[in-house]
Amino acid sequence: MMPSPASAASTGTPITFAQGAAAQQGSLTGLVVAALLLIGLCVGLWFVRRRGYLQRWVGVPGGLPVEGVRVVQRLRLGIHAHAYVLEDGSDRWMVVEGRQGVHVTPLAPRPKAEAP
Repeated sequence: MMPSPASAASTGTPITFAQGAAAQQGSLTGLVVAALLLIGLCVGLWFVRRRGYLQRWVGVPGGLPVEGVRVVQRLRLGIHAHAYVLEDGSDRWMVVEGRQGVHVTPLAPRPKAEAP
């Protein structure tokens, strides 16, 4: 007579799981891969910074040269707010930057100095 499947499953030997060296090998491999990825990221960022691409991607002033525009006056309004007066030939703008964003206002052109 054949035993029922339920009684055969209950009398069988338990399944053994891998313990010890095999489990530690997997976690060590993960750490090595993570370290290599981190080193590759650092080397890549260093290369990008050396080539000058980082300033163009981040938007740091000076990344793209703009001829003619210059900062005439700078004023700190608070901890996170600054005002700048920019000039390009005869055009002038007041730029106010803060936590709410950047606001640009055109100003009246600077009067020409009359020759005496």
